[in-house]
Amino acid sequence: MEVELTNKQWHDIRFALRLIIRHKHNAHKSELINDAIKAIVDKDGKQDVESQLMFRHYYIEGWGITKIVMNMYYEESTVRKHIKKATEQFAEVYDGGHLLKMFME
Repeated sequence: MEVELTNKQWHDIRFALRLIIRHKHNAHKSELINDAIKAIVDKDGKQDVESQLMFRHYYIEGWGITKIVMNMYYEESTVRKHIKKATEQFAEVYDGGHLLKMFME
């Protein structure tokens, strides 16, 4: 499901996800969150472990882009690309896509 949203709408979704996930007690143990993370795949349909790991660091562990770059030895543009793709795929699956539906109406 390819969703066409503006950059502002994606910014709002990322902000909402950061609030939801970072303030959820034991987010790393949540079945709903973990199932949505497992749905992050590459273009061949295989699980994209790098994007999943960056998503976990960014949203669950609260790492910033710079810390991910320094610890995982990636370029900043690569990290941003992975997080953007992972966020889009996560939002489509998380809670049946309700977060996206709010912006599509």
